[in-house]
Amino acid sequence: MADASNEKLPPWADSVLSRDLSRIAAAGESQEVEFKVTFPSHVGDLGKEIAAFATSNDGTIYLGIADDGAIVGIASGSDTGVRAKLRQRIEGLCSGPVQPTVTPSIRFAVHAGLTVMAIDVRKGSAPIYYAGNVPYLRQLT
Repeated sequence: MADASNEKLPPWADSVLSRDLSRIAAAGESQEVEFKVTFPSHVGDLGKEIAAFATSNDGTIYLGIADDGAIVGIASGSDTGVRAKLRQRIEGLCSGPVQPTVTPSIRFAVHAGLTVMAIDVRKGSAPIYYAGNVPYLRQLT
C-alpha cells in the first residue's frame, strides 16, 4: 500500500480530507460518521442516512469505507464521468425522495490510489426529514 502522505493528489481531490482519511476510518462510525463500502444498489438506503442526519445533527457519509474502517474506494472513482454521475444521483435523491430538500456538500478524497466520496449533511431547519415518506432520526451508529 502506498504512503498516502506522499501521494500526489489529482486536482479534484480534497487535500485536507485526503490527509485525514486514515484517521477518520480508524476512528470508526459514530453519531456524526457513517461508512458505506459502495454506493447502495437501492438509493433509498442512502436517502435514509441523509434524512437522519438532516433531522438529528451534522454528519458525513463516506462511500468507499467498509464498516470495519477498511478504505476500499469506490469503483472507477478516478474517472470524471463516474464522479459526476455519483454527484448527480445524490443531488437527485436530496431533492426528490428526501423531503424537505437537503443540499449536501460532496467532496472526494484519495488515499493510496483509492477514491472515497464524502457526503456532508448539515442538520436542517425542519424538525423532521423524510426519505420515501418515512421519518428518520439518527441515534448513535
